[in-house]
Amino acid sequence: IVGAAVFILLLNFLSGYIWNIEVCGNETVKKEDIINACKTFDVGIGTNKRKIKSSILSQKLALKIPEVAWGSFNVEGSKLTVNITETRLKQNRNCPNNIKAAADGIIEKIDISGGMAVLKVGDTVHTGDLIVSGTFESMNQTVFENITGTVTAKTTRTFTVSGNYKQQISVPQKNTVKHKMLRVFNIKIPLYLGNVQGDYESKIKTESLKITGCELPVSIITKKFTPLEKINVKYSQEELTKKLEKTIEKQIKDLKIKDYETENTKIEKSEKGITVNKTITAHENIAYYEEILIGDID
Repeated sequence: IVGAAVFILLLNFLSGYIWNIEVCGNETVKKEDIINACKTFDVGIGTNKRKIKSSILSQKLALKIPEVAWGSFNVEGSKLTVNITETRLKQNRNCPNNIKAAADGIIEKIDISGGMAVLKVGDTVHTGDLIVSGTFESMNQTVFENITGTVTAKTTRTFTVSGNYKQQISVPQKNTVKHKMLRVFNIKIPLYLGNVQGDYESKIKTESLKITGCELPVSIITKKFTPLEKINVKYSQEELTKKLEKTIEKQIKDLKIKDYETENTKIEKSEKGITVNKTITAHENIAYYEEILIGDID
């Protein structure tokens, strides 16, 4: 009876703390970077749930990692979920800034709040050109402003990818191996012997233990290893062309370009393989925020 009472009291005590952290919404920013940033303002494994103030922590995270535009901190049981939205635009809203071009193009629309436009719709712009200035003269004094907004431009990009007909690729095999670990608090205890040798791909799955709906600071980590076998393959001209075009599509997706049209696709053939050159025109936001360091201005 005493042991059961102590267990219940201990369970209630531990349920008031964070024992598991999950990061969602990140594509380019690493999960480890998010978690390490949270640690700098005392949020991590073992943090009291009452200290989690989403609005305050969201601002701190955005200031700590410029690639994070917005974040929310949600607590469920003993798990903290950090949902983030990334941005390519580096901006500190507490500082005056200029807007410069992140790519070559022709300006189609300028939608800004603050600052003074240096260029106008229809102008040709090159990477690094000043589009909107955050510093200007007004009423015989210099004004510094923080600018927000977007600059839409028509851009032209060319992607080039090459490949050989004969290639060596890695093929997943069926004889997978699973290694399990017991994690208590932040301590990991291996439940396996030996290591996996050779080439492989791995996936990690974490299952937290719960009692009466309360998540315990105990979890089972399963790492699945799938061996890879290298084999020689020979692609036909059609197969290789499709493979290279998919690679280009991934490059376009990685640049987060959604609204685009293919201008032309040029295929160069040789005895060994193919080179695909694809030119696209896109309509994208090319605004890049550059902070103005007032202390450096005389």
